[in-house]
Amino acid sequence: MKAVQIATTRDQVELPNGFAYDEGDVVMLTDEQYSDLDKRLFPSYLVDVTYRPETVLQYLGGSVFSADLPIALADVTGNGSIAGTAFTPGFAGSIISWRFITTVPATTAAKLFTFNLDIATVLVTKAGPATATLAITSANQATAGVALAGDTIAALNVFTAAQAITAKAASTTAFIEGSGVLQLILKAS
Repeated sequence: MKAVQIATTRDQVELPNGFAYDEGDVVMLTDEQYSDLDKRLFPSYLVDVTYRPETVLQYLGGSVFSADLPIALADVTGNGSIAGTAFTPGFAGSIISWRFITTVPATTAAKLFTFNLDIATVLVTKAGPATATLAITSANQATAGVALAGDTIAALNVFTAAQAITAKAASTTAFIEGSGVLQLILKAS
């Protein structure tokens, strides 16, 4: 099974299952129906929103998606790209917000690093312009379920269907334990 979403401003898009759909509709198609689609419909009329195993990509409504990247804090050992976080959403759009949700608390004191994001190696920025950041510390990782918002994103946050988004670390004093989910809110264009 494959999932497609009807793109913004498109109505009465007929699909191989014999029905017409409107903007924002998400439709499940068999593999055969999906292979029958005219590939020129992507991304102007359709967005592929099929589950991707490397990242949990969830449809939230309208043209908004959540990309959830699980991260073990002990895996962040230096500065630069964080292993396992690079992903390509498969549609064009923009990052509109981000946060880190603690799932397993960290208990060792004096550990920290700062998240930032890049799209095709270009750092996402906040107002200023300065690099948008999200600070992770032993103190703010002491309780499961805590959600820490990253800086408000202002620019350099637009991606194409083929560009990768990657989480990076800076100013790292490595954690020994703890984990969470880096959640990106994406808007398809």
